[in-house]
Amino acid sequence: MAVARLDWGLQRLTYASVGNVEARVFGGDKPVVLTARRGVLGGRAPAPLVTEIPWEPHNLLVLHTDGLKSHWTWAEFTSQRQQSAAIFAEELLRTQARDNDDVVVIVMKGSG
Repeated sequence: MAVARLDWGLQRLTYASVGNVEARVFGGDKPVVLTARRGVLGGRAPAPLVTEIPWEPHNLLVLHTDGLKSHWTWAEFTSQRQQSAAIFAEELLRTQARDNDDVVVIVMKGSG
């Protein structure tokens, strides 16, 4: 489970998770990998880990479950950087999805 909240006025991204959802933000000097709280949802789930970072209009947020390989890099997708968020998500699924697992990918691009 993961929740990402963008406050456009304050230019802040707040992210909270429990489980197997990875979150990465691209667009700054270095990619940011948001810390995931490992665990299983249910009666004894750990408290979500909440992270806040600055959000710039040109940033790109990628959320994905563990059905996507975790060792992909932004540098592998230079040709997709100008594409829509949907095209980038499709390319991640096509090239990085594991054959033996389900996967969810969400990509959100800023307006810049």
